[in-house]
Parts: sequence; C-alpha cells; structure tokens
Amino acid sequence: MGTNFEYHDPYAEPGAPVDPYLPRLKRGSSPSRIGLFANLFTDSVAFLDDLSAPLAQLLPGATFQPYDKQFVRNMSVPASAELVQRIASECDAALLAYGHCGSCTAGVVQDGIRLARAGVPVVLMVTRRFREEAFFLARALGIPDVPFIFLPHPVAGREAEFHRALAKAVAPAVVSAMVNAASADASDFPQALPRSMAAA
Repeated sequence: MGTNFEYHDPYAEPGAPVDPYLPRLKRGSSPSRIGLFANLFTDSVAFLDDLSAPLAQLLPGATFQPYDKQFVRNMSVPASAELVQRIASECDAALLAYGHCGSCTAGVVQDGIRLARAGVPVVLMVTRRFREEAFFLARALGIPDVPFIFLPHPVAGREAEFHRALAKAVAPAVVSAMVNAASADASDFPQALPRSMAAA
C-alpha cells in the first residue's frame, strides 16, 4: 500500500482572510490609559518603563499600567483570554515589548492581534532581526496592517543609557502608531551612543 504525501509551499500566500486594522487612540479631553505589556524577555519591563517618561510628555495626563506574562517561560505563549480581556477593559491602548527572538516575536504578534481584535489600539515592538517573521505572522493571523515599531538588535542586555535614549527617540513614533496606525522603523538607531545622547 503506497504512502501519499501532500506538499505545501512555505512561500505561498496565507489562506486566512485579511481584516483591516481599525483601532485608533482618540486624543481628547480624557487622559489616555496606556498598557505596558511586557513579555518578560530580558529588559522588556525596563524598556517599557523608560518609554513611559517621554510618552507622558507627549500625552499629557496619560497614565501607564504595567502588565506581564507572570513567568519568563510564558513569553512565547499567547496571553490568556482573561489577561487580554483585562487589558482591553482597563486600557485605551497597549504597547507590547518586545520581539527579540523567533518564539517571543510570535508571542508578541499573537497577543497584539488578539488585543486589536478586542478593539485596543496596539503598538508591537520587534527588533529588526525578526522583521520578516513579524510581518509574516501578522499576515497569517489576518491583520497585516497592525502597527509595528522596529528596533535595533539587540536591545536586551544593553546599558540603561541606551534604553533611555532609544525610548526617547521612538516615543513620537509610538504615539503616531497609536493614533494613526503608522508603523515605523527605528532599527538604524546608533548602537554606540554619542556622548550628547548618553548624557541626555
């Protein structure tokens, strides 16, 4: 009895239907509630915390609520439905950090797509090394236009001055992503900081 094999083209277009990315942060009279969702990859919590300072200057009155996946081993696993619903009910937008390896990029994109489907404006931060994987996953999950901010690689393990300078540099793009759904590429941010940036 012969064996039948079915071959699939790994480069074919995904079969999932494409949905538009609709959520937008509305800047109005009420202060924005921004969720800082760390996947617990090295320094993701610290980087999001550093990002809140320049964002507070760009979004006066905004409040920032940290969330995480509780255990490092969960960084590649999609967030629970309960956590997604909690963020959706408590926040006007959510920043997710960060895709820094293959599996954790998959986790960030899955979480971001699920939050977007729950109506939450999201910004997915991924390092440039995993840009193509991030785009592929967003398309495969049905919302290819979800906004990304692409960061230099590596971010993890860098000195605190680097994190603060990078956070300050990307903050305007993060606001634009929340408000206008505009992706941005900050991957050319200098790995060696000029003295003026390091002292800022």
